Amino acid sequence: MVKTTTIVELSDEILLLIVANIEIGDIIRLSETCTRFDRLLHDRTLCRHITIPWNVDLQRKTIVRFLVQPDRATIITQLTLHNVYWIPSGVIKGIVVKLKSLQVYVLSSFDRQHDS
Repeated sequence: MVKTTTIVELSDEILLLIVANIEIGDIIRLSETCTRFDRLLHDRTLCRHITIPWNVDLQRKTIVRFLVQPDRATIITQLTLHNVYWIPSGVIKGIVVKLKSLQVYVLSSFDRQHDS
């Protein structure tokens, strides 16, 4: 008989290897599924540099909640927001102010028609 293993049975080290290869939208969604995954997603190597693309399929409040979560907010040193015209500048400022370790902040705009 073959023994099956579910994702919750995997070690934190294995889960971090998997998560390191998925897109930020999926990481944010995963952080909301359970306390263990949310805690795991405070990992320094994973959260040090965060890039939010223009086409991330999440609500603004979900992204804000992920970024400003107190433990995570002390880890993020670089935040890049690509053409996130749908997040008001006041909300972006509120996020940036809460990221106590932030050293690099990039707000970029580009033509989506030429983005590959």
